[in-house]
Amino acid sequence: MKKVIIKDLENIKKEYGFERKTVITDGEAAVYEEEKIKEQEVVFLMDRFGYAKTVETAAYERNSEVLDKENKYVIRCLNTDSICIFTAEGNMHQAKVLKMPVKKPKDKGVPIDNLCNYSSANENICAVFALNDIKASKLLFTTALGMMKFVDGQEFAASKRTIAATKLLEGDEVINISLFEDNSEEFEVFDEYEDDNIFISGGSDLTISEFADPEDGQLSFEFIDLNLGDGFEGGSDIEISRAKEPVYEKKPFSTNKMAVLQSADGVFLRLRLSEVPEKKKSAVGVRGIRLNPEDRLEKVYITGFGDKSFIKYHDREVELMKIKLAKRDTKGTKLRG
Repeated sequence: MKKVIIKDLENIKKEYGFERKTVITDGEAAVYEEEKIKEQEVVFLMDRFGYAKTVETAAYERNSEVLDKENKYVIRCLNTDSICIFTAEGNMHQAKVLKMPVKKPKDKGVPIDNLCNYSSANENICAVFALNDIKASKLLFTTALGMMKFVDGQEFAASKRTIAATKLLEGDEVINISLFEDNSEEFEVFDEYEDDNIFISGGSDLTISEFADPEDGQLSFEFIDLNLGDGFEGGSDIEISRAKEPVYEKKPFSTNKMAVLQSADGVFLRLRLSEVPEKKKSAVGVRGIRLNPEDRLEKVYITGFGDKSFIKYHDREVELMKIKLAKRDTKGTKLRG
């Protein structure tokens, strides 16, 4: 059990969520024993001004239509989870859900700056996720200079409150991070057993059963009477099975989704995300689109076969799947407004 020594006895339960189990008086100090946290689902809400709070799931569901409109980020999570704040500057800040105020749907939240190391004066938020969702996903990073990569979500399972989420080129920034379900898996390549043949000399009515010696991995044998009779002559091939260590390979992550990249100059490119490699979070991505020197990416849309999504570009509607498909690291098509 974790123990905390604190002088402010009135606020201990409110601040830390402790139940009073034992008290040892020693001057002004008291020792409290922490009660096990009851895990439950809550909803994290943060508006466009950076005010954050959590609400009970039942309260959210009764007011979901209003809360979805009022808040930029709405995330269902466990109260034992952490909220991860990704910034355009390439950092990830963690805030424990238990440290966040539980409010009523109409109550104002508190600045997210007060809950983690994020500073709204120096950084800009580009994505917010629950840590448990990240750990089961691959993250697609896209930057303003058109660099792209997938990163395994397990790389972000860190105990530190702030870590570097990606490496950026000079003058670059993260504009979009999208989650993809991690469908990679391990599978066994070879059978668990392999067969050996052993020859038994003539006149024997015995066969062999194999046992592996756990001490040194050598084979030992037990002779078993087959009652072959007096007429058995010659030799016999006996097949035995030798146990071996299974070999595993990992099926890599794959997706048939596509990304539509939109630049500030109105250049669009649709590419297959299967062309984007997985890299470490400490590595720079690969180029997704060739941009003119002064142009920069502004938006990223995820689409796929059968998707009929439209976007508004100036005064026209553009269907994402009708934008020209091209290879990664090529120039896009400029659309007229």
